[in-house]
Amino acid sequence: MSLKLRFLCGLTMVMILAGTAGAAVVINELFYDPASTDDNKEFIELYNNGTAAVDLGGWQIQWGGTSYSYGTYTIPPGTIIQPGSYFLIGGSLVDSLFAVTPNVIQFFNFQNGGSETDAVRLNNLAGYTDTCPYDWPNNYGLAGDRSNPADSLECNPDIYSGHSLSRVAPGVDTDYATDWEDLATPTPQAAVGVGTPPVITNTMPNPYLPDHNQPVVINTRIYDDGAVDTARVHYNPGTGFIALQLFDDGLHNDGAAGDSVYGNTISGYPAGSAVTFYIRAVDNAGLVALAPSGAPGTTYRYEYHNYANVTSIAELRTNDSLGVPTTLDEIHTVIGYVTATSQFGASGPAHLQTSATGGPAIAVFDPVISTAPWLVGQQVKVTGWIGFYNGLTEIVDDPSNFNYDPVIEVLSTSSVASQWISDLDLLGEDDESLLIHVHGVRFCTTGTFAGNTNYWVTSGADSFEVRIDQDTDLPGTAIPTLPITVQGLISQFDASSPYTAGYQLLPRSTADLIPAVTCVTMTPVNPPIVIPATGGSFDYTISLTNNGTGPVLISSLQLQAELPNGSFYNVLAQPVSLTLPAGLTVTRIKAQTIPATAPAGLYSYRAMMTFPMLPEVFSDGFPFTKSATLRGDQVVEEWGGEWLCDWQESGPEAPVAATTVLPQAHALDQNFPNPFNPTTAVSYQLASADRVSLRVFDTAGRVVSTLVDGWREAGVHQVTFDGTGLPSGMYLLRMQAGDFTATQKMMLVK
Repeated sequence: MSLKLRFLCGLTMVMILAGTAGAAVVINELFYDPASTDDNKEFIELYNNGTAAVDLGGWQIQWGGTSYSYGTYTIPPGTIIQPGSYFLIGGSLVDSLFAVTPNVIQFFNFQNGGSETDAVRLNNLAGYTDTCPYDWPNNYGLAGDRSNPADSLECNPDIYSGHSLSRVAPGVDTDYATDWEDLATPTPQAAVGVGTPPVITNTMPNPYLPDHNQPVVINTRIYDDGAVDTARVHYNPGTGFIALQLFDDGLHNDGAAGDSVYGNTISGYPAGSAVTFYIRAVDNAGLVALAPSGAPGTTYRYEYHNYANVTSIAELRTNDSLGVPTTLDEIHTVIGYVTATSQFGASGPAHLQTSATGGPAIAVFDPVISTAPWLVGQQVKVTGWIGFYNGLTEIVDDPSNFNYDPVIEVLSTSSVASQWISDLDLLGEDDESLLIHVHGVRFCTTGTFAGNTNYWVTSGADSFEVRIDQDTDLPGTAIPTLPITVQGLISQFDASSPYTAGYQLLPRSTADLIPAVTCVTMTPVNPPIVIPATGGSFDYTISLTNNGTGPVLISSLQLQAELPNGSFYNVLAQPVSLTLPAGLTVTRIKAQTIPATAPAGLYSYRAMMTFPMLPEVFSDGFPFTKSATLRGDQVVEEWGGEWLCDWQESGPEAPVAATTVLPQAHALDQNFPNPFNPTTAVSYQLASADRVSLRVFDTAGRVVSTLVDGWREAGVHQVTFDGTGLPSGMYLLRMQAGDFTATQKMMLVK
């Protein structure tokens, strides 16, 4: 954002503050919780701070519920409130309590607060409202006048029974809780009286994050039951406090003259400088007010930043050994391409990535996300503070002042592309906040999506969690039943240190769930497949589908096995190519033989499909396990698989070199499948003979199964965990062998 634009944003805020004082009729005092029973004792006092009489006929007083639906009173036609006058509406017993007869007798049943926000609203049904919210939190999202829902800056504290909420100065309305005070003795039909010090609110430096040597305007709203005599800002650039007079004359960047918004300009200082300041106001009775109230011991603060000093996103994503960013709470400027703005809510998180096609990425979390003039695809410059939430690194507002939001400047308009991920198991910290897509995945659940819910997807061989955010258009839509391409942002939610787990894929909308035009599916016959030590074979079906309107050339169709040590074996020496007509699904039953000398452990058997001019792979697969070998730990020439010659033959099979698979180190592999129901295969590797303990724990730390407890020889080993009788949920798989320990998370989904 240019210096001019940042300054104009500050000036706009001043103009808005000035405009809020012009509302004619406001709620001036509210008595919602009498000391005894509430019947016919509650009242609402209105005040006309305008210069003309107002006909209140047809206006409504609304209160409580989830949308001011708990109660409604419509003011009778011909009800007039004169300028500078009060108008009291209350129960028949108000007179006996306060010796004041209401202008209109009306029974109210205002809610009493106590555990969450309640509110009373004056509504002219033509777009004007004046609201008095009280208590916190605002669980029901009651709207306020400055924000919807009303935020903590607008909500008053819940007062004691027998007290009332009254405006500090009659009729003065800034839509902040500081307009109000707690009266132990309510004063219907009367001003609170003189003797109240000035009230200082809405103090703000503009800009709050100035550039090198940029002047800063200090604005604050000051009002009093009498008159403000003097107002000054006392600021300290590091050399001691300097007093500067504030004005309400319309000539000092303070809005309109006489609007109670005071202002003046402080000279600029070099980048890296910090300025502390406070406001001191004196009224015509000599009463003094300070803001903040503990000044000068407590002050406001702003810091100069050099916007030309840009930090790479990669540097901000550098973590310590626990997964916490090394730049936490520091202020930085980054440049990136927008991949999400407010798709996940008014505060985001939004996401930026280094280039239009990928690179390191970072999240941005703040309410400014929904008001910033940025769009997906644009290149932007963002300046803010580095935050951290459950493993996710974010750019956030000032941790010491939540009013200081990240500054966003649009540099250019472009477009962004998601990055293809070939293996779901590889998604992790390096992909955080990155826009990615994966082909040929299926959801493990059917039905309709629920908001703020995680769903497992699988490519047949790999699995991952997809998070459906409540703020997207996905909740309530049907869960796809066929293989699709899923696109979205990689997020993280890991509530415990070290922050190395909890990665999730967040689609931004239904448009990120892309039906597959062409897909390959593989289904084992009679799963789960366990090949004995003597070798054997299994049958499976493989289907190719073209859902498009024209023929599709499949340039390469390959069968591949991933061995327990992570290496790959191509079942077909040369891939098959073929043309698939429009609207056709071809299904074949095939067989695969596994030699006795194949290493023991967990395998992934996959079909890999590619297309001309597209460097991405579409795949599907399933797992199988091989029992302990009879001899050796190498030889792959004995593998035999039926060719896909029903479609097209591509030549004789060439010999494949042997691959040594003896483990180089102890390791615990991720169970497969995961999620599972009710059984899953667990593979582990030993570089040397050792005593092994392999146990399963629930999240409370209780042992639910001991899979291995004894001496095991070097090599690859595999056992099966059966979750029958256990509830759905997360389980921890923990291995100990000598000094080696490892843990994997398993998800049982029934």
